[in-house]
Amino acid sequence: MKIKLHQLINHAQTETVHYLLAKYLLANINDINHLSINKVVEDTLISKTSVLKFCNYFGYDSWKQFCNNLQAEYLMEQQRLASLKMNAKLMFIKDSLKDYLKLKDEFFYEVEKTITYSKIKKFARELYKADKVFIIGEICEISLFYELQDILSYNQKKVILPRYLNKKDFDSQINNIDQETLIIVCDGLHCYQDFIYYSSINSGYDHSSLFRNNKKIFIGQKSNIQSDDLITFELPFSFNEYFIRLAITDFIYKTITYYLYRYCDDNK
Repeated sequence: MKIKLHQLINHAQTETVHYLLAKYLLANINDINHLSINKVVEDTLISKTSVLKFCNYFGYDSWKQFCNNLQAEYLMEQQRLASLKMNAKLMFIKDSLKDYLKLKDEFFYEVEKTITYSKIKKFARELYKADKVFIIGEICEISLFYELQDILSYNQKKVILPRYLNKKDFDSQINNIDQETLIIVCDGLHCYQDFIYYSSINSGYDHSSLFRNNKKIFIGQKSNIQSDDLITFELPFSFNEYFIRLAITDFIYKTITYYLYRYCDDNK
């Protein structure tokens, strides 16, 4: 949601209600959980009705629900930043560099055992069979799929990344899902059931219809769920998120390469 607030500032016309509220909230995000709606009205001179409409735009029914979710996202972001700083020390402090490279080599040795070329071919085949592709998951990982989105769109496949849609547009896309839609879920640090649980409690968006009868591909940690319509691509776990993102990027790129070779070569 914080990314969406930044998007509003970058793309909305200045001095609109959405622009002003987004700018105000980001400026006060450290105290967001103690910020009453009356205080917002007092500071911004924007009506309470408009503030609540702003919450509805993001999919929340109340100001409290909106603030709780924004604070939870902010705290997770702070934890992620602390983890990245710790990993940065491993990467760039001379005394730790050997240990860092050893951890990286060990991680990608495990990646090669789980993300095989037969699985890459399977992923590409599912993409080829689908008429429409829905990509959801951890917001920092969704951006890794942009090149895949371009390739599939070029080949007349509709690709939707609903994480960046507001609630109205999200609901509209959900309603257009059919049996030919492939759902891709990417959450490198969690298993499939954990993703379903967290997405249901941390979002004002209804994902339930995505998890019913459609073919689903999950990229993340090992899952205990067995289903005929679920294909899981398991990643080894690492406390270094950078390793996991690299593994996902490598997986996507290899899939793109095979997809172009197998399904987009006019000579075949």
